[in-house]
Amino acid sequence: MRSKFIFLLVCLSISNSLIAQNQIERWNGYFSYRNIVDLSSDGNTLTAAASNSIFRHQIESETNEKITPIEGLSGENITAIHYSKDFQLTLIGYQNGLIQVIKDQNNQITNLVEITNRVVIPPNIRKINQFFEFENLVYIATDFGIVKFNLTNLEFDSTYYIGENAGFVKVNQSVINNNRIWAATDDGVFTANLNDNLINFANWNTIATSIFTHAFVFNNQAYVVRRFDGGIFTATPGFISSAFIMDEVITETQIVENNEQEKLWVATENKIFAYDENFNEELVFFGNENYQPTINTFNSINDELFIGDENEGLLKFNLPIVNDEFKRINPTGPLLNRIFNLDYFDGELWATFGEYDQFFNPFPLNARGLSVLKDENWINLSLEQLNNARVLVQATKKGESVFLSSYYDGLLELKNFELVNQLNGENSPIESASNSTNLDNRIGGSILTRDGSLYFTNALTNNPLKRINENGVMQNVSLGGDSSSFSVATIEKDNSDNIFIASRGGGLFAYQHSTGQSRRISNNTAGVDLPEANNNVTSAINTLEVDVSNRLWIGTTDGLRVMFNPGAAFSGSLSIIPIIITDSDGVAQQLLFRQTITDIKADGADNKWIATSDSGVFQVSPTGQEVLNHFTRSNSPLPSNAVNSIEIDPRSGEVFFGTINGLVSYQSFVTEAQEDLSNLRVFPNPVRPTYSGQVNIDGLSQNANVKITDIEGNLVFERTARGGSVRWDTTAFGKHAVASGVYLILVTNDEGQQTDVKKLMIIR
Repeated sequence: MRSKFIFLLVCLSISNSLIAQNQIERWNGYFSYRNIVDLSSDGNTLTAAASNSIFRHQIESETNEKITPIEGLSGENITAIHYSKDFQLTLIGYQNGLIQVIKDQNNQITNLVEITNRVVIPPNIRKINQFFEFENLVYIATDFGIVKFNLTNLEFDSTYYIGENAGFVKVNQSVINNNRIWAATDDGVFTANLNDNLINFANWNTIATSIFTHAFVFNNQAYVVRRFDGGIFTATPGFISSAFIMDEVITETQIVENNEQEKLWVATENKIFAYDENFNEELVFFGNENYQPTINTFNSINDELFIGDENEGLLKFNLPIVNDEFKRINPTGPLLNRIFNLDYFDGELWATFGEYDQFFNPFPLNARGLSVLKDENWINLSLEQLNNARVLVQATKKGESVFLSSYYDGLLELKNFELVNQLNGENSPIESASNSTNLDNRIGGSILTRDGSLYFTNALTNNPLKRINENGVMQNVSLGGDSSSFSVATIEKDNSDNIFIASRGGGLFAYQHSTGQSRRISNNTAGVDLPEANNNVTSAINTLEVDVSNRLWIGTTDGLRVMFNPGAAFSGSLSIIPIIITDSDGVAQQLLFRQTITDIKADGADNKWIATSDSGVFQVSPTGQEVLNHFTRSNSPLPSNAVNSIEIDPRSGEVFFGTINGLVSYQSFVTEAQEDLSNLRVFPNPVRPTYSGQVNIDGLSQNANVKITDIEGNLVFERTARGGSVRWDTTAFGKHAVASGVYLILVTNDEGQQTDVKKLMIIR
């Protein structure tokens, strides 16, 4: 049964591939540019590589052009970049061995999978470390050896396995000088004559052991850098000799020409030094109390210093540096690409970076700050601005405050993006996790009821549910029985303010806000069919979502379930069952059988958007009987199939996907139903000959009737709205494209009491 379901997913991926390619304009990317891993320049343009995107910075105009997974980058971790001025090509190397080539003329991207497809090379040693261009060729340093690549025809030439008996060796960098190639590797310094057969490992000589990280040519002399002490050595065919020792780990080297004189510039983690041909030292840059750098890479162009920082992005300094004044020139974006959770309210998208694992374990603890998208700009709050709170996992708006859940450091309250209060086990009824210190205060999530009460989970405690009432007083909420042995995190409420709490291994905990009644719901409860792990323990519940029809959708580590009558948790017969669909062969099966569900969100039309840990995102119909879309890396700009969170802007229908490799969105055009027709709009209007998309009609009330006629009253389209929008493909009932002219859009609410008419011009 499972194999047939996988086949169904493959078929959906193939069919949706065409849709995604034709609708690429409906995608948007919100990537982080705060970790710059490599730089390359032609003197006028500086190309910077972030974690999984690049941007070209025009030095004179100070403008940026972004190229991201939306435009065709793979979404994987970038490890090296090189711009060939002679061929007008950008080479991008990745952790997995993929190389992508971007042509300047049209930004066309070519994927080179030669290395990623080599079965003889283990996947964990395919990383691209450096590109070195020499006479129309590029020598590619990798974790297994050196690959020669021809820039003229964009084809791979030879591979040099230079270890003993042609074994794998991690080559960090290579350089060519005086007809010899030098390789700085984890196994020492290797060299060979270019006239020899370099495929034969016996023609490579090892002239030093230890780990060497860099190789470069300075004043027509080859040099290598030893890792453990920052030693810089001259390299000759038979041996190396010490030039000087820095006693610091070197992160980058560059040869900089200034006043027709070459200088060697060397970066450590937080300093940059310049050396003349006699290795006289000059300190170019060092951090101060306002900026503590972590230098990954740098470049100096026209009396300007560009630093690629691990945490701060691309920074520009004027030389000589005065008071460490700098300008951040990378595009705006969130702090990180690894999104753990998204929350949307009041036009703001809050991104937290968490995280806890599949066992609800937050260790090892991380501290990652917070990012908020507001009015198309990013507001990034640093760790220090949040009192060093770790493992931030969720946000909820209550009045003027936003409450942040930390799965270790309690509950934080922010106003106007400033921390005003932090509640924990020392100053509130919040409790520490079982058998731990008072510092381990695991707040998993929170929810706001209609009377202004904020409920939140407090994992592994005697009272895993707590409440801040409308007067600001915190109280323990009794769930009855033994609930302290279960980790809890996600919390949700239905239309009657009944509270539901997800747990690992314990099923659901339910609490009725109006009466104080509580109940634990597990597979021992009649009518309940929750997935079970291999050891017959109820699977961990990762996410909960109450839809427009007041059904509770339950996402677990082993599949999907639906509670059709949440109110029955306190009276009546419960029903929690899987969604059964029929595949193309007529075989009945569970929707998303054994998939790990990470998040679920219902849109304005009650369609469900379902995130998975390794299969991308599914959009299903309101009942789940039809798969409307299935987005993966192979058929969409999703940067990863591991999607942690989904949020929806109800005003525009933009659906946000938070993945482990970045944040992207898809414009679904499905908006939330409005109370009346006062915000009715039609776009685009007019429809011009160059437009090939659909006409969007939104601002609708629930179940509004939409009719479209030509100016003579002939009906060409009719539909009842689910949610706040409908779309028209400008055909007469799907048969043929309508002619140029004026069309009337007549909208009536479901009770027939409100009507509105809009005019639409179509120009063929």
